[in-house]
Amino acid sequence: MKKNIFLFMAILNLAFPIFECNAQSKFTMGFRLGFNETKIIGAFGPTSKFVPGFHVGPYFKVNFTKNHRMSLDILFSTKGASYTSQINYRFASTQFEYNKVYDVPLCIDLPILYNVKPIAGLYIEMGVQPSIILDILHYNEKYNVEGYGINKMDVAALIGLGYEFKYISFGLRAAQGLANASYGHRIEGDRSKVQLSQCVMATLGVKIF
Repeated sequence: MKKNIFLFMAILNLAFPIFECNAQSKFTMGFRLGFNETKIIGAFGPTSKFVPGFHVGPYFKVNFTKNHRMSLDILFSTKGASYTSQINYRFASTQFEYNKVYDVPLCIDLPILYNVKPIAGLYIEMGVQPSIILDILHYNEKYNVEGYGINKMDVAALIGLGYEFKYISFGLRAAQGLANASYGHRIEGDRSKVQLSQCVMATLGVKIF
């Protein structure tokens, strides 16, 4: 836990200089909430399925010009991944299949994004999203295992599209993991393949000032 807190503070120290703006820049903040769909790809092929979750937390923006800005979100999220595992017996033709789920009850996502508004109201955003996983459960029909095979840190490339009014915005985001989600042999599937996270999000933003 202390290591996660240290990493969280280090990321914030790197991110917050984007908000040291000059007098002509306009600082705004608010909060957002919405739904996630996440999964892990690479090792499990077509058996990997999306698992629903949600996110909530504050956001901070600096408007450099009317149509260009930077933003940082601090989102508390729930995530997961579902896949079908197969057990093959070496000396028999019997094969069993059962569903397994990686459940992340609490994760902190820190998307750092460049935003551009090509036309009034419409915005496009892109950047990186570091994530700190605070808790993990891995289970199937038979057992629960805490902290099974998933790295506690992740980094994803993120792109989004949305529309904003004066105080409310609606957006869609897609994130592709860039770091191996597994730390080795404790996760099942084809271990020769890198295992990456994928996430799609629908988010509602409410401007405070």
